[in-house]
Amino acid sequence: IQAGLWATQRNDYPVTVKTGHSIADVILSDQDELHMGGSPDVMLVLFAEGLKKEAGRIAQLSAGARLYINAELLPLPVETAAQIVPLDFASTRQKKEYWAIMAVAELLRREAIYPLEAFEAAISARAEYAQKNLAALKASEQLSANVPTP
Repeated sequence: IQAGLWATQRNDYPVTVKTGHSIADVILSDQDELHMGGSPDVMLVLFAEGLKKEAGRIAQLSAGARLYINAELLPLPVETAAQIVPLDFASTRQKKEYWAIMAVAELLRREAIYPLEAFEAAISARAEYAQKNLAALKASEQLSANVPTP
């Protein structure tokens, strides 16, 4: 929204707290008519629970799609035609609670969906979280330093 795009989101998660999968489908567009469905162009997987829950959708990704995935999950079977972009969270030494910020930042750098500056403004909007969020954003520069850009 801060980048001038329309957005819609659908969430899926169990009623338990901090256990199980947590799925967010997000559509961004410069048009105001957004519809869920279809195969995504970009997918992000951080944890094994999400990989298991979304295995069917991952298998349906096209060869032109990109799957950003926690590098620690790659020993698990990942069936997809999409380009796999490993994200090395271990190299950053950041807590898991900041991995989503880091992964989205890296995805924005590579995909150029909207300006990273808009994301930075959004994650620093609340003063009580800004410092740690911005530190995670900075640490995200290390996520795929040795991984080629699509």
